[in-house]
Amino acid sequence: MTAWVAGLSFISANLSSLEDDGLVAMAYQYACWALTRTSSCHPAILFLAVVMMPFYYISRTHSVPGYLQLRYGEGARTVAGISFTFLTVMVSGASMFAMAKILNLLLGWDIHLSIWVSSVTVAVYVTLGGSSRRSSTRCSSSS
Repeated sequence: MTAWVAGLSFISANLSSLEDDGLVAMAYQYACWALTRTSSCHPAILFLAVVMMPFYYISRTHSVPGYLQLRYGEGARTVAGISFTFLTVMVSGASMFAMAKILNLLLGWDIHLSIWVSSVTVAVYVTLGGSSRRSSTRCSSSS
């Protein structure tokens, strides 16, 4: 993996729809204070680019768990993998609950029905390929 691909990966990890929705909500609620939240992540991205990227490049690894395995062994990589899996499940649950809450507030649906609708919507979306290249090509060719 080249350095520019890894750099784009770090940046794109910061640009999820959850981040965008959260920034809009913070800007609405706190006005200019939301700006400090977005600008505070830039030093961390610079640290990753200037300090950590050379470590990844020198050690010929592609991820933090891969680097942890090289530096501390398989146990550290396993703990990082389990932690990341747990975090991903929790964040996904929070995102689906946020979607259900929006359905509840905008359409007046029962929260339990909204949770089921959001869960089924996400399950169908993932089953059909999500935002993979194949599904986006399929969608653009039909229009």
